[in-house]
Amino acid sequence: MSDLFTHDVVVCVHNGLDDVKLCLSSLTSHWNRDRLGKLIVVNDYSNDETRFFLDGFSSDFDFVDVIHLQSQHYYTKAANAGLKTSEANLRTLLNSDTIVTKNWWLKIQNIFTMSPVIGIVGPLSNAASTQSLPFIKSTKDQTAINDLPPEVTVDSFANYIEQVGSDIVVPFVPLVHGFCLTIRDSVLNEIGFFDEKAFPRGYGEENDFCFRAEDAGFVLALAVNTFIFHAKSKSYTSSDRVQFMREGMLNFSKKHGEDRIKKAITFMEENVHLQSMREAVLTRWPKHYHV
Repeated sequence: MSDLFTHDVVVCVHNGLDDVKLCLSSLTSHWNRDRLGKLIVVNDYSNDETRFFLDGFSSDFDFVDVIHLQSQHYYTKAANAGLKTSEANLRTLLNSDTIVTKNWWLKIQNIFTMSPVIGIVGPLSNAASTQSLPFIKSTKDQTAINDLPPEVTVDSFANYIEQVGSDIVVPFVPLVHGFCLTIRDSVLNEIGFFDEKAFPRGYGEENDFCFRAEDAGFVLALAVNTFIFHAKSKSYTSSDRVQFMREGMLNFSKKHGEDRIKKAITFMEENVHLQSMREAVLTRWPKHYHV
């Protein structure tokens, strides 16, 4: 392990096996045994096919632990179960519908070395609200899901983001999207884990966690030189997802107030460093993104 940090990764799974296979394959192919510890997979009561696959997957890698929950806990409780299993200095909570890229972990670790007050770090993506490239909203004013150019692989896109992002100042931000959230252990020791009562199904728990970390004096940052692909969840039906999002936003507003939330979103949308990254992608592939 690194002399600087111990670092575990937690992935919560509820069905969606095709995406899960891509996610876990990308993790193991980019795993560094000297700098990363455990890959903790929390199986939130998936179907038998997914369960059998995870058991076989864990038997192939001695750094993989699978936790089988005996009833569906939903995301917040499943994430907490995984985070509590780890004792690492850094714990990355990664969605199961993602594809990580070369040295993603190293670039995130490097930001934590900047200061002990940096408590949460996240990367950029094609589908992560205001951390998205190049568009952050769709035509319906919803968060965008940006398709990569047809001739561009996830890895080659990530290489371009690393090249451009290495010259951009690290943005300190009020929110980090939950699709990939790396948390310093001192944050968990100080403020605890995700709020299972207010956000039992997920959708809002990471925003609440970010605000609580900020209130405790921690700084949140983005690794703008790091790109992780996000396919967007298939674990829940569209109707369930809409309901969960509505309930989560209502409870988030009750806890922190609409004014603070609006200011945080506006900050993310107008941040000059994030805008520079969005513009770099539009400049590189103008035909695909119809600039």
